[in-house]
Amino acid sequence: MPSGSYAVLIPPPAADFSGAAFLVAAQLERLGVRWRFVSHPLAADPDEGLCVSLSYPRDMSMVVRARRVLAGGVGVAWGGRMTANVPVVHVSGHVENLTREHLAAHEDVDLGWNADTPLAPILPECYRTGVTGALVINAGHGCYYGRCRYCATAQSQSRTCPPLEPRCGSTTCYGCYAVNPWRELFQRDPEVVAEVVLRTAEMIPRGACRLSIDGPTTGWLLELSEILARRGRPPWTTFIRADQVAPEVAWGLAAGGCCIAAIGAEYLSDSVLERLGKGFKVADVLAAHSHLVDAGIEPFLCFMDLDEFVSPEEVAEHHQALQAFGALDDHATLPRRPGWQVRTATCCPTQVGWVLSGGGNR
Repeated sequence: MPSGSYAVLIPPPAADFSGAAFLVAAQLERLGVRWRFVSHPLAADPDEGLCVSLSYPRDMSMVVRARRVLAGGVGVAWGGRMTANVPVVHVSGHVENLTREHLAAHEDVDLGWNADTPLAPILPECYRTGVTGALVINAGHGCYYGRCRYCATAQSQSRTCPPLEPRCGSTTCYGCYAVNPWRELFQRDPEVVAEVVLRTAEMIPRGACRLSIDGPTTGWLLELSEILARRGRPPWTTFIRADQVAPEVAWGLAAGGCCIAAIGAEYLSDSVLERLGKGFKVADVLAAHSHLVDAGIEPFLCFMDLDEFVSPEEVAEHHQALQAFGALDDHATLPRRPGWQVRTATCCPTQVGWVLSGGGNR
């Protein structure tokens, strides 16, 4: 069994932050392990283990006073690694599956997936009172569409996964993360996610629970929204594809308290979207933006900075289309926090440039 206690490294309060570290604290609490929050790696004592959550799949180096480091998060799941002056154990999978035996491991640990526990985060007081943005909670993994040509998920695994049966009624689901391609992975049950949203709303009344889900099915989102509509309409945000946002879908999400919907618009040129394999057109993005605003939901459009990879005509088309948002309706404008998605766990300019020059997973 592990000796001593654990220090959980957290970032300073911000408008938008990852809930991974706070979920680790909640699981340590449930296991009866002594723990505390620290805001600097050197703040962990020599008799403590240090828990670190990586947001991006980058290699990092850290100097600590702790006896060992447990590194997890999405960054580790996607291949990021950490080195330190003490032993480092990388942990991937759902933190709900973490046990005392895992804490004592000397080699990297795969916790697996498919957890169904509504584990609520534990937040220090400075977060409870100071946060006005969103707490990011991983409420699923994989994308039901899964056919964008730049997607690292699609490129790192074959299309031989067992077919799934998503709640939208489709007979085939391509959604699973490359970290465990042999498992059938899809969103958690809406009832479980609803509990996390509700508990988060109780802790940060001025904030929202942002569901970190890649490409949830329409039926899943509407079922979640129906549950939350019956339970007080707490604020929450989600990702959604542009071609999913019909008027009735936007109003259905609004009825359950959805306040922001993020769309991976990528680039506003039909020819570029076709080469990327997005499966929708610029007109779908424009319509989705308008439908969301009409329903009282703030659209959050994510774009990639692809000007250097496409033709001058496509650059002009993209920037001209951006101007159209100001003319949709009197109340429809570009999001006040426009998202320029340049480097993420699934795509980067180099990767997208390779796709646009003729590569891609086909």
